Amino acid sequence: DLQLKGEFFLVDAVNILLERGLRMRAEKVDVWLDAGTPEALLETNQYLLDNGHSNCNQITCQPGNVIVPPVFIHPTADVSRAIIGPHVSVGAGCVVRSSIIRNSILEDEAEVEGAILESSLIGRRAQIHRRTAMINAGDQTAVTL
Repeated sequence: DLQLKGEFFLVDAVNILLERGLRMRAEKVDVWLDAGTPEALLETNQYLLDNGHSNCNQITCQPGNVIVPPVFIHPTADVSRAIIGPHVSVGAGCVVRSSIIRNSILEDEAEVEGAILESSLIGRRAQIHRRTAMINAGDQTAVTL
C-alpha cells in the first residue's frame, strides 16, 4: 500500500506521476528557501521581501502609520497608528492597531492591537491584544494580557 492515513509519500507520488507519463526535467535552484521552523520561515520571509516581494512602493501610508521597508501589506489589511517593518508580511483582512511589528508574519485575518511584536508568526484569525513578546500563535488563537 502506497498510502499512509490517506496520503502518499512524495517519492511514491512522483513515481505514480512518472508511470502515468509525466515528463520531468532537472532545474538549477539558485536559492533554497526553507520553512521548516519558525526561524527559517522568518528568514525566508526576509529574503523574499529583500528580493522583490515588498510592496512598499504601492502602499499609501495613512496618517499615524510608519512603514519601514521592506514590507508586504495586503491591500485589504486595515493598519492604523502602527509602526510596521522592516521585514513584515501582513495578510489579507488583517487588522493592526496601535502596534509595533518587526520581522514578523501575520496571516490572513489576524488581529493585533496594542502589541509590540518581533520575530513572531501570527496565524489566520489569531487575536493578539496588549502584549509585548515574540509569539508564534496558531490559527484562531487568542492572546490577551
